[in-house]
Parts: sequence; C-alpha cells; structure tokens
Amino acid sequence: MTLKAFVVIFSFFLLTLCVFADIELFPIRLIDHNPKLNRWLFRGNEPIIESNSKTQFAYNQLLNYLSTVAKNNNLTLPNNPEDIFVIDISFLIDLFENEKPIIELERNFFEKNKQLGLFLNWPLLGTFVNATELPEDLRKKWALKKDWNFMDQVIERVSQLNDWVWKRESIYNFIYNLNPSQLEKLKILFDKKHVVIYIHCHAGRDRTGELSGAYYLNYFNWTYENTLKYNYHVNNPPQEMHWVMQNELDWYCWYLYYTRGSPKDCYKQYVL
Repeated sequence: MTLKAFVVIFSFFLLTLCVFADIELFPIRLIDHNPKLNRWLFRGNEPIIESNSKTQFAYNQLLNYLSTVAKNNNLTLPNNPEDIFVIDISFLIDLFENEKPIIELERNFFEKNKQLGLFLNWPLLGTFVNATELPEDLRKKWALKKDWNFMDQVIERVSQLNDWVWKRESIYNFIYNLNPSQLEKLKILFDKKHVVIYIHCHAGRDRTGELSGAYYLNYFNWTYENTLKYNYHVNNPPQEMHWVMQNELDWYCWYLYYTRGSPKDCYKQYVL
C-alpha cells in the first residue's frame, strides 16, 4: 500500500477522533524535566483558541497553563515569554483538509515570532496491525525488523525527545545549522532560558498518547497496563486511546520486550 492510499484510508478512522477544541488545562501533563538545563517536556491538546469567530494560536494561554502544571508538580516555570523558548511539536497530518489549516496556523505564528520558539510537524498515523494477535514467531520477527516503525518513527522520536531534555548539545545541533561562533552565542542565550517542548495532537489523547506512552515505557519503565491507564485518565471524561494508535504503542512495547526484556505485559490490550 502506498503512503497516499494509507492516508486516505486512515483519514476515515481519524475522523472519529479529530474534534477541534480550545486548549484546556486538564490534558496538559508534565512528562519529563531536567532542572540543571531548564529543559521541560509537556504533553497536551491543540494550543488554539476561538476568539471573535477566529482561530488563534493560544501562546499566552499555553504559557499560563504550563506554568500552572509545573506548580502542581512543585516546580517553577516562569510564564514570561522572555524566559521561555517553546518547541511546539504537532502530530497532525497536513494531508487532511481539516488539519492543514491548524498546522499552518502554528507554523506561521513561530515564523513571525522566531524569538519565542519554533514549530515542528511530526505526523503520526498509527497502524492497523495488532502485534499481540499475531503468532509469537511472526510478532518477534516483525517487531525486531521494525517495519511497523516506518511511518511514525516512534523509536527515533522518543529518543530525540529524551536527548533534547537531557543532552545540552543535541537540541542545538538538530535545530540550527550555524558556524561555531554563532552556535556558541546561541548556547549562551539559550542557557538563560527554559526550553519547553510541547507535544500535542487534537485532544492530547490518541497520537499524543502514542508517543508519550512510548516515552513512559522506555525511560520511566512503566508497565504497559499502567501506561494505558494513565492515558485513559488524561481526558475528562476518561476515554481509551484510539485503537490504531494503541496498536503502534503495542508494537513499541513488544520491541522493548524483545530487545531488553521489559515491559512484560504487552499482551494487555484494555484498561477496563
């Protein structure tokens, strides 16, 4: 199946989970924090707001909510734009007519306000194939071959996020193509700021649950069951992750199991 054909088919499934709404405090959660480097990783829903019948990027509201979530975790994150550099990572897909305008809205905001941060688009598709339902030999073969990782690149992206939080140089080397002198000046400037990585989809549950769930499994050693339960309660009222995203997370769980021996409960498919 070609990528275009896959996206066309997948779009019908995505319509069941794509509902635009203003940014909310409840689904915003702190994933990881490096106090030494002032690096933060948050998850949440789409950072937009409707004002006067016009959709706008909710930059100030986002900073206020992130500061509140940090405070709820007994941490301090300033909400002054001069103190923060935002890396806004959207999991939306620009081939979808209802998502492309939102992607452009976010991209244009940071193009016009480069001092405030930057925008990255990491489209996530999930997968139709349920790894747990496959025979053991086939599941192990495919998990290690990593064909399931081709579209969403969960392995690489989760590692990238962790590097940005914990490795000082990685974020500069990835984002900027500068000469040594320019790079050094940038480091001095950035080391005075809090670098906030905000990952999101629409509701902050399905595509966001896929990638943040992979982060929990890999770097926090959560069980698969606890990861699904946590994601279940991210929305109010609670709701399970869309099955195509959960399938992708399930593949990542089995990949970790076959390469390092844990988690050992990848076969658990439901939180209820």
